Amino acid sequence: MIETLSLEEVFAAAKRTPSIADELEGMAPVSQEWSASGALHFQAVHRATQTRVLLKVGVSQNEMFWTEEISRCAPHLVPTLFLSGRHLDHLDLSWKVVEVAEGGVLGPQWGGREFEMLLESGVEFQRIALGIRPPSDQAQLDTRTRDVVGRWLHDALPHQPPGPAQALVDRLDEHFGWIEANCEFVTCHGDLHMCNAVTRTGPPIGSVLLIDFAPCRQPWAFDAARLQVLNSTDPARVGFRDLVRKMAAIRHTKGLSICPDLDRLSRITLAWFAMVMWHHIPDRRSNLAYREILRQYIEEGAQE
Repeated sequence: MIETLSLEEVFAAAKRTPSIADELEGMAPVSQEWSASGALHFQAVHRATQTRVLLKVGVSQNEMFWTEEISRCAPHLVPTLFLSGRHLDHLDLSWKVVEVAEGGVLGPQWGGREFEMLLESGVEFQRIALGIRPPSDQAQLDTRTRDVVGRWLHDALPHQPPGPAQALVDRLDEHFGWIEANCEFVTCHGDLHMCNAVTRTGPPIGSVLLIDFAPCRQPWAFDAARLQVLNSTDPARVGFRDLVRKMAAIRHTKGLSICPDLDRLSRITLAWFAMVMWHHIPDRRSNLAYREILRQYIEEGAQE
């Protein structure tokens, strides 16, 4: 519905919504060129606490449920949720008001520590999610099945990923069967990357708060492999390698299952997500260093 409305219409509806009008002040639209979800954002101040907050309008049913659940049972893992609702004035639009974490999003300013910080919170989400079951009237989680992964790989082939991509596709049944038997399917954040992780303080001390949940059921290593591929643009960047193994170490400390062969798990999942990201982020294809790293991922995965 939100795509049919102007920013002005949504802003006016927000100002007419009683709880928003009563509890927020200084509300103004946030300039944005693009939003993956199509949501609109407004900055404001929470009147009672004088905390800077963000109003997000057009929140998906899945994201809303998980934001509210995690805020209730694991508030240390997310920015403070001040308000939320399923209707914006007369509009059928879900919305939430969350704390603006003053440390900002994760990045290289953490000297490489940002990866393990993000993995720590990603694993904590996986642990907490074990005890959360969406009700029957809630949209159920997508599961990354063999057919889903197969579709990813086949869709990537026409874009000519570097390395033996067809060989990787040919071995999908074998590889997926092995992963299914050796890597537990869990509820993951689903979109674990640097811009979906914020901190209340800057370096050197801080912990990661997760935002913009897109939970799904998948092998736990998928979040780590995808994160590594997304950050493979600069081979000199500190900390971006071995993320599946690093996530496994964190899971082990929390008493969660890992995998008997982490090297094989890493090589297969990195190869799959190398093909996925080659397809979905075409602007990076001219980066020769990135191309070479993805070629290595695909080649090593095809050899497993």
